[in-house]
Amino acid sequence: MAEVPLIATYRLQLTQTFGLEQAALVVPYLAGLGISHVYTSSYLQAAPGSSHGYDVVDPSSVNLELGGDDALALFFGALEHHGLTNVIDVVPNHLGVGSHHNQWWWNTLKHGQHCAAAQYFDIDWTPPEAKLQGRVLLAVLGSSYADELAGGAITFAATEGLDAEIHYGARRFPVDPDSPALIDGAHDSGRFTDPANLHELLEQQHYRLAAWTVGRFELNYRRFFEINDLAGIRIEDETVFAAVHQRSLRWVEQGHVQGIRIDHPDGLRDPGHYLRRLRAAAPTAWIVVEKILAADETLPDDWPVDGTTGYDFASDLTAVFVDSDAADAMTDTYSEFTGNTEPYSVVLDRCKHMVVHQLLATEVTRLVQLAAGICERSIALRDTARRTLSDAIEAILVATPVYRTYVANGRNTSIDLSVISGTIARAKSARPTIDPELFDFLATVWSGRHVDPETDQFVARLQQLSGTAMAKGAEDTAFYRYHRLIALNEVGSNPSRFGIRVDQFHNSMIEAVERRPLSMIATTTHDTKRSEDVRARIALLSEIPEQWRSAVTTWRQHNRPAWGTAEPDRQFEYLLYQTLVGAHPLPVERAVEFASKAIREAKLRTSWIRPDSNYEASIESFVRRLDADPRFQQMLAEFVAPLIQPTRISSLAQVLIKATAPGIPDFYQGSELWTASLVDPDNRTPVYFEVRGEILRRNVESLEHTNEGGLSIAEDATGRWKLATIRAALAARRHEPSAFTGPTASYEPLQLTGTRPDVGLAFMRGQRFVTVAPVRPVAVSRNGWGDTQVTLPPGLWCDAIRRGPEWMGSVSVAELTADRHVVLLVKKALLVKRALLVNGASE
Repeated sequence: MAEVPLIATYRLQLTQTFGLEQAALVVPYLAGLGISHVYTSSYLQAAPGSSHGYDVVDPSSVNLELGGDDALALFFGALEHHGLTNVIDVVPNHLGVGSHHNQWWWNTLKHGQHCAAAQYFDIDWTPPEAKLQGRVLLAVLGSSYADELAGGAITFAATEGLDAEIHYGARRFPVDPDSPALIDGAHDSGRFTDPANLHELLEQQHYRLAAWTVGRFELNYRRFFEINDLAGIRIEDETVFAAVHQRSLRWVEQGHVQGIRIDHPDGLRDPGHYLRRLRAAAPTAWIVVEKILAADETLPDDWPVDGTTGYDFASDLTAVFVDSDAADAMTDTYSEFTGNTEPYSVVLDRCKHMVVHQLLATEVTRLVQLAAGICERSIALRDTARRTLSDAIEAILVATPVYRTYVANGRNTSIDLSVISGTIARAKSARPTIDPELFDFLATVWSGRHVDPETDQFVARLQQLSGTAMAKGAEDTAFYRYHRLIALNEVGSNPSRFGIRVDQFHNSMIEAVERRPLSMIATTTHDTKRSEDVRARIALLSEIPEQWRSAVTTWRQHNRPAWGTAEPDRQFEYLLYQTLVGAHPLPVERAVEFASKAIREAKLRTSWIRPDSNYEASIESFVRRLDADPRFQQMLAEFVAPLIQPTRISSLAQVLIKATAPGIPDFYQGSELWTASLVDPDNRTPVYFEVRGEILRRNVESLEHTNEGGLSIAEDATGRWKLATIRAALAARRHEPSAFTGPTASYEPLQLTGTRPDVGLAFMRGQRFVTVAPVRPVAVSRNGWGDTQVTLPPGLWCDAIRRGPEWMGSVSVAELTADRHVVLLVKKALLVKRALLVNGASE
């Protein structure tokens, strides 16, 4: 298959009800929209019933629940017929082990550490606990081992010959055919109905069954985050790498796949080594990594990839639509409402400490064991107590400001050393009772100055764990505790940063052109906490801080009776009000589902591990009472009504900026229309592509009309304007790709002048196209652009979408944007035939 030029990607979430055959049916629509690369969730064989595909059990097979190889052939055929190609989601960090369908895991449990399959998994076969020597701890039981065994929940099941299994509910585990107890009782399987005999057999297996709570402290295999059913694999091993990538790389070689998205590279032992091996195996593929960058952090220079999956861009784009002048006012309102006066940095540190001390205790224990062995070799530190080591390591994990460093085999960079130095200084300050010499010693180990197998192991595991601590501490905990402006509580963002200036945004884009011009740029993903349009509306609150303060003060007073006899949770209430505004109108069942997830993720009064049914019932009751309160619903609707048009203006502005900014724009399924989805599973509901296809067909006929066939933005309830804007921008990219990618794809900020230059931004790409869009949608919606002007670069410019006047020199932004509020201009010399831009994507 011929190489397809990179224009834009479109993410499809494959499920049992939307498999590969259904994906093939929407390819014509995506082609008409202007997409070049269909970016799919993993379609390798996952655990039965998987809703996401990240629990792959067999990377050599296509998921049968998605249609298998036949459906994949249909999908590939549809892509080729319409001139598109595929970007696949590769998961190199872990495999699903929650069922008996993973044969590598099954064989490891069946035959133990010396079988070939055992090399696939990151298992510590010689932990300090004697009971786990040569065994894998499986923390899968609902209660204690003794109770489950005595109660008959664990059973023996004989199959053909000497094959046998252990059953526990729906879970199955193998029995080593060489087990003495099995051989002795081969012709009398009934003997294992006796708990004592069954226990004897279980004691001879290469695994140890235990209560699920034990897994928090004693697991001896690396897992993904705190999920026991996702086991880390040794992708650094050549055999493992080849087995995991065999089908994926074959599709790349055949030309069916031209892009690879790498899931969670920070979980790998040596991400740089892995990515260099992958690049050697797929030299021409477009490779992007799901790497979350902290403030002022960039991808390591030695990673041979094209960029990230776009969280950094999404963070900058949302931030430029947040009015930083309102930071103090919004902080005061939040503090007055909730009583929380702590800055986000304090909240984050507390959350990270809770995560490493509780959820990741088993990983910390392993690090302490390694550190103790290393300290034993130091005369000065040999007497260091393990409790002290644990406290020091926890302090380091909390103090690490980035997801991880990349020290490997004694190699480091100046960036690594700077992060290590700053982290150790912060850890010392946080824990002044710990001997500073211990921190200094751990710093030398971390920086790779002591090269031997034990220190390498410590460094690798410390770095792998620091990323997990940050992800779980920030995204899955702190983001649900700190609610100053939840549009900023997004993957890849820092809620401490209350907006950025237009010039800061321009600087980020200029750097993107220079460093990673082919990076994916996104606004909504399958992992974002809120869709782009929900964030857009919540960001508007920064433009109306006094109105917001008045509204929430009134709502709090009015809704006090809705709490009943329960003590009001003001933190949750403040989160809920922003959510109800952002996703309005939000059906009550979706609101209840979101509320349940939010309070469990916050881990304050309830959690996934220890749910508090009384507290959760009070939260659900509060949400339902608000939904059933006509007066509150009227107040909510009256507050939201003036924000509907600014939200749509913001949505158009953000989607046009994304479609023309440096990088490859990605569109999450369904987001080409107005989308008010919340965190998963809310953002993974079915998408009605038939509706979108019909809207696209109508838009093809009306793109050149003055205002979408007479439909104003206020009347556009579905999002026709948004879809039309996307299609037109992608058509421009397709017909003049050198303006957006390649050596001539420059990014040049354009100055706005007049009395209100701060309400918008403008930039030119590749001397060919100019984007003009507002960044203060409320101000523009209420008062227009005023006398704001933009000075166009030399030449004659006209609208890339619709027929109209031509401009040059200094031009009124109000005239340029007219009723659409945004505009994409093209230098007239390029418009040999305007229809190329209007209808080209479907030709």
